[in-house]
Amino acid sequence: MIAGAPFVLYGMLALETNSSGFTQWLPDSQLARREYAWFVEHFGDDDFLLASWPGCVLDDDRVDQFAAALVRQAGPLAPGNRPRWIRRVMTGPETLVQLQARPLELAREEAISRLEGILVGSDRRATAALVELTDAGKQNQQDLVDLVYRVAADECGLSRQELRMGGSVFEAVEIEKETNRTLRYYALPVFLATLVIAYWCFRSLQLTVIVLVCAAYCRCISLALVYFTGNDLSAVLIVMPMLIYVLSISGAVHLVNYYRDAVREQGVGGAAQRALSAGWLPCTLAAVTTAIGMASLCLSQIPPVRTFGLFSAVSLLVSVVVLLLTLPSALLLWPQPGSHQRPDDKRRDSQDSGETLGLRVARTVIRNERRIVLSSLVMVALFGWGLTRVTTTIKLERMFSPKSQIIHNYHWLEERIGPLVSVEVIPRFHKSCSLDLMRRMDVVADIQRAVGRIPEVGGMMSTLTFVPPLPEREGIDNAVRRKVVARRVKNNRDRLIRERMLAETDDEELWRLSVRVPAVHPTDFEKFLIRIRAEVGSVIAAQRESGVDGIAVTYTGLLPMIDHAQRQLLDDLIKSFVLAVVLICPMMMIILRGFWSGLLSMIPNTVPVLVVFGGMGWLGIPVDVGAVLTASVALGIAVDDTLHVLTWYARGTREGLTTFEAIQNAYRRCALPMIQTTLICGLGLLSLAHSSFVPTSQFAWLILVLLLAALAGDLILLPALLAGPLGKVFRGSIRNQRTIEDPRM
Repeated sequence: MIAGAPFVLYGMLALETNSSGFTQWLPDSQLARREYAWFVEHFGDDDFLLASWPGCVLDDDRVDQFAAALVRQAGPLAPGNRPRWIRRVMTGPETLVQLQARPLELAREEAISRLEGILVGSDRRATAALVELTDAGKQNQQDLVDLVYRVAADECGLSRQELRMGGSVFEAVEIEKETNRTLRYYALPVFLATLVIAYWCFRSLQLTVIVLVCAAYCRCISLALVYFTGNDLSAVLIVMPMLIYVLSISGAVHLVNYYRDAVREQGVGGAAQRALSAGWLPCTLAAVTTAIGMASLCLSQIPPVRTFGLFSAVSLLVSVVVLLLTLPSALLLWPQPGSHQRPDDKRRDSQDSGETLGLRVARTVIRNERRIVLSSLVMVALFGWGLTRVTTTIKLERMFSPKSQIIHNYHWLEERIGPLVSVEVIPRFHKSCSLDLMRRMDVVADIQRAVGRIPEVGGMMSTLTFVPPLPEREGIDNAVRRKVVARRVKNNRDRLIRERMLAETDDEELWRLSVRVPAVHPTDFEKFLIRIRAEVGSVIAAQRESGVDGIAVTYTGLLPMIDHAQRQLLDDLIKSFVLAVVLICPMMMIILRGFWSGLLSMIPNTVPVLVVFGGMGWLGIPVDVGAVLTASVALGIAVDDTLHVLTWYARGTREGLTTFEAIQNAYRRCALPMIQTTLICGLGLLSLAHSSFVPTSQFAWLILVLLLAALAGDLILLPALLAGPLGKVFRGSIRNQRTIEDPRM
């Protein structure tokens, strides 16, 4: 451990956080991601930063001062050799002047109408500055946000509380900030929680310190693995080191109990070796089943979830090796003679704990086994139906606490300026299309009007925002005006391309319509996209009916990405859980040496997951990216307890005990350690529930609830199954078979 510490610490300290935006949450193979990459290729990405403040209105001189200073310090004129961070800053006053100047010469009210919901508020006075980044700026988003705060303070006298920022850039910075906060500030509460629980389990400060040091070392190794494989720590991956830490303590609890049994039976001499000999197999099996649950997340199509599954599984397998090497070695160096007891003392302690924690509950379960099984079937049916109501989300309002600064900012900005989530509607005119320039603008105008009828649309900016007003389509006078407008647009074509509102390919001409939708509003993104496709589709269909071909439309932007990711979350939850069951079940069949016993052993592990997620469906609690991680992880952890119960039940059966006596024997041996490990894993992670980053908080709460439900499944449902008719399956598969290796708890 000492020799490896420099490498482990270097990797942990050098590890950086990197919270990419939603555009990185879908793999390249997904159609939504490919369409967005196509959009970026022709128009650039739609990442932006919007800044405003109370009193920021069109006639406020500070707006343009703020924009000029920002461009001066981070834009094309940035001092030194530093690459520029800002491509441009658009403000309401500056853009309004451009629209009123030649060649557009719009009236002020017309110009304001075109900017409403984008750079001008619904009161037609409030305004903001929209910052577009370069590639260098995207690599330095945190520094850029800090610069915006500094410029606002220096040029406008604004405090951090007064400046309101939003947009995808600010979201990424806030997510990264919360990632760093979780890494730095929640490690201590988790450590203190596990310290208290571990001391309660061991009743020895020295033993507690040994276990926590080994677990902390495993946590550091998990972080170092991320660094040395060339990865960064994402907002999803941030819970992985905490999870490895508590699972390492949980595994250590089993090893320590093996050690204490060895001391009680034959004394301190050789106890560590005997504990390792007896404990390595069940501890390894427990780690493997949990790692399988984690690795099933690699099936996910969302990169952060897939990365979590991979690193969690690998880190857990590494940690069990570290525990098996270091914990017995530490117990050799610092033996625990206080654990030694005579056999009579051991029997008396076992009976006392069994009577208080096991035997009474066991008798109750055995007497009510039919009621328990029937109640479980009813719960499965009821909550199983709730699974059909499960929804998923990665919307901003579900990512942060309602009291967080970013949610406060978004409410303020969307009320005073306009929505901040974009849908990019791109009409594409093929070179074979018979429409001339003016008629193409007519089509775009029809699309814009159709989209504007949708209630959720709060603002639009399109190619037509930067062209003269379109004359009516009928009449001789209008025909002349239309030719004049067409000539002006043609003369300013290069400017529209520079403004990223128009693009050309070898085969097509691309026109841009950027539609804004509220980020913190109960909008059903899927239904909205269906509506917008229907409205735009009706315009295109009308053109085709009139004999015009060669028109197509692409829908992309942040909102379609979020919609695809939300639907992908539910698919990933189902697929990863099913895969975990499919992989773990054969393993249980081999361990328990029976097909049906292995199959039925999965019942008490799958029922809690169905109940918890079905309950979320009935309660209307959406599943976020943190919740997706929990089902397969909890399944892997729960199987460990099931394995211990069935092993002791099988051993009692082979020793000639009756069914009831074998169940009581399993309770006596397993109940207390199972409760200890559940509390360590569940309560140890519960400190993360205070995180203002909701996926982290939901992960902590769901892990606790799932583990408690799994504990109930193993201590109530599983014994009820063993006591009833299905118990014959287990008894039949274990009768006359060789005893499974003794996994003394």
